[in-house]
Amino acid sequence: MNASTNHSRKSRIRKAADPVETVVEEVPPTVAAEKAPSFAETVDRPVQEDARDRSTLKMYLQEIGKIPLLTPEEEVELAARIKRGDKEARDKMIKANLRLV
Repeated sequence: MNASTNHSRKSRIRKAADPVETVVEEVPPTVAAEKAPSFAETVDRPVQEDARDRSTLKMYLQEIGKIPLLTPEEEVELAARIKRGDKEARDKMIKANLRLV
C-alpha cells in the first residue's frame, strides 16, 4: 500500500468519524396506540375458554380419576419391587402419580 492510498483511507475514516447532527422529531401517537388497552385493563378480563378446552380437560380429569391414589404402604411396597426391577410395579407407580402432576 503506498502513502497516498494510506492518506486517502485515513481521510475517509476521519470524515466518517466526524460528529453527526442529530435531529429528533416529535412523533404524534397513532390512533391504534391511543385505543390499545393498558395492562391493568387486560388483567381484569375473564379468560375465555373454548368449549373444546373444557371438554378435553374434563375427559382428562375423569380418566385420571379412575386410578386410585396409593396408600403409603403401597408406595413402599411398590418402591421395593421397582428396586428389584419389577416393570409392572413401576408402571403402577407412574400411573398412580399422574394424578398428582
